[in-house]
Amino acid sequence: MSNKPQKLDPRVVRTRELLRNALIHLIQEKGFDAVKVQDITEYATLNKATFYLHYRDKEDLLIRSIYQLLQELDAKIGLPNIPLSELTTPFLLKTITAMFEHFAQNADFYRVVFTKIGTPPVIAAIQNPIEAIVHRWLTKLQDAQTQALVDLDMITRYISGGCVSLLQGWLSQPEPRPPEYVAQQFLSLIVLGIFPSAGLPTPEMP
Repeated sequence: MSNKPQKLDPRVVRTRELLRNALIHLIQEKGFDAVKVQDITEYATLNKATFYLHYRDKEDLLIRSIYQLLQELDAKIGLPNIPLSELTTPFLLKTITAMFEHFAQNADFYRVVFTKIGTPPVIAAIQNPIEAIVHRWLTKLQDAQTQALVDLDMITRYISGGCVSLLQGWLSQPEPRPPEYVAQQFLSLIVLGIFPSAGLPTPEMP
């Protein structure tokens, strides 16, 4: 994903928001499989021709809505503009908090995606962009002296997979914890690792 999404005409943005909100409401009401394009356009008070100017079908609306929201997240986070030697936990916490604030601000959409659909292609549509963001961050932070102990692709999948799983559990709660709290917990997992985060002594590596 590009971290500088193209600026859209405000009318286009508004139309897509209406269609996305209509889809989410209808999924909550009757389930994704039962929703038809006509249902979406009637709820959004738009005509079918307008719908097909933007999307091929309801699946395209769903996947591209995910992509558009995650483009906004990517642009918001950007890339670290400091050298590795100046990287601090407050800097990381600010970035991770911004990420969870994005999901909190769009909680209705993501909650429906996770709890009412949750198919592998849809989950992948969320995880893959997060994975790309994590990969770019790690690549940007590494320097000539960096000696990774674990394959970079495995690290990015581990972090992005854990993030998506955490999001699913967090947003499915009746009263989700604040983004700041979840960000702090996630940061501890990333910086300290599993054993220290769980209060366990770290075993010696062979």
